Amino acid sequence: MIGNRQQFVPPPVGSQVNSGHPLAPNAGLWLFNEGGGIQGIDSSGLNHATIQSPTMWSPSPLGGGLLLDGSTNYATAPSLIDWTAGTMVVWLIPSATLGANAGFFTQNASETGFNNGISYFHSLTSVRLRLRSAGADNYAVAASLTPVGGTMYQFIATWGPRGMEIYVNGILAGTGAFTGAFNASNQPPNLGAFQHTARIQFFPGRIMYASLYRDRQLRPEQALSLYTNPFQMFTPPVRERFSLTAAVAATGHYYRTLLRQGWA
Repeated sequence: MIGNRQQFVPPPVGSQVNSGHPLAPNAGLWLFNEGGGIQGIDSSGLNHATIQSPTMWSPSPLGGGLLLDGSTNYATAPSLIDWTAGTMVVWLIPSATLGANAGFFTQNASETGFNNGISYFHSLTSVRLRLRSAGADNYAVAASLTPVGGTMYQFIATWGPRGMEIYVNGILAGTGAFTGAFNASNQPPNLGAFQHTARIQFFPGRIMYASLYRDRQLRPEQALSLYTNPFQMFTPPVRERFSLTAAVAATGHYYRTLLRQGWA
């Protein structure tokens, strides 16, 4: 759990991220704070999610969320493409302690072979990310954890130049090798379910926030920053404010120099 979550001010429904912010997702951000309907608005403005099966909308510490029953409920988003690097972020609250497989985010091309796809899920006693091509586990990473029912977690999975990493509540919890690209599926990604047809291994609980970064492997300090403030990308970029302050300071210094030299 996060001690300062009461300080979070979720953005209004339909808000768009500031695309200039260094932590603005470039492939999707779903807050699931609509409170009803069958669409989850993408705050990056790219890929609205579709809510599948009857789903309960529920308030949460992050503002809103989908309350999934663990047997039929899930959401889908438009298909992704091959990535050489990426980051996936999800905030969730399991309704019960997780034991068997439960999908957070999966995109697979076949139900039984798991060919060509991304699988980001909980399996028995670990949170796992698997990148697979041609039916083989090309790359995989796991973080030992059994999420407890009623507890809020943030999970971040990344792959890229540093290898594969999983962060739990902002802290690096698992690493693995990643030496090249993989073939992503052309099937719609699932949020809250495993596999793309005859879906099984649903996630039971609230999914309150999910985001994707295409061709970007977030750094450890960025993962921690997203844990302490998941909504920061809805405000102007910090670097812009710094650059303005620096410009004002530089102007004042220049003017004082002219005064000393008798030019002003």
